[in-house]
Amino acid sequence: MTAKKKDSGSKDVSDMFLLNTNFEAWTCDQLAEYFKQKTGDLGGDYSELIFNHKIDGKIAHRLKESDLKDMGISNVGDRLRIMQEIEKIEKAYEQKKREQVVWEGKEVLFFNWWDRALSTCCGCFPEDASTYKLTGAHLVIKTVNPLRCGPIRCCFGTKYTIDNVDLSNVTDVDVKGVPPSCCQQCCCGATQEHVFVKTNAEATKVLKLTKEEGSSVSRKILNQVELMQRMERS
Repeated sequence: MTAKKKDSGSKDVSDMFLLNTNFEAWTCDQLAEYFKQKTGDLGGDYSELIFNHKIDGKIAHRLKESDLKDMGISNVGDRLRIMQEIEKIEKAYEQKKREQVVWEGKEVLFFNWWDRALSTCCGCFPEDASTYKLTGAHLVIKTVNPLRCGPIRCCFGTKYTIDNVDLSNVTDVDVKGVPPSCCQQCCCGATQEHVFVKTNAEATKVLKLTKEEGSSVSRKILNQVELMQRMERS
């Protein structure tokens, strides 16, 4: 029972090492050294084979057992031990891709400076804009709800919610142009673009952005949705 706990802990440490390491930048020699260290005394030294076949950190996650056979690694145990490490590299690669930030932005609250001045009493009672972050797998929306005494913001009790929208559940992304009022246009009010993200289970999410930014962001979201749903199908 103790041995299992130790193996599990060792595995967690190995996984965290890969997540915190830029293994895609490893050279052939560095990758060979990693395999040698991880396979232990039972594993063979295949540094020359890895170097001759130009296998580096950029493509290590794509290796299959048939590739190891083609490289000339005939020992079954060595292949299995190396494949075990390749699977860890592949999982770390996929997790990094899912967590990679594609875009970050902030909610546009006002149409112009006059709108901001009226809404916040010339900045005395500021509003907190939501923040948006698009990663490989999620659209993250952070909404801040400060504690207020009437319009006055307190220096304590601030609450916030973080909504993680799973892109594999997104069904549609639309953009709507929202123009300023006639009075706001007279004071250089700028049109906003609201991005509506529809999902299978949750309510529609709305991102309030500047003109043209909304269209650009909607394309980014759709691209990531397509990638995620393709991964789900495969």
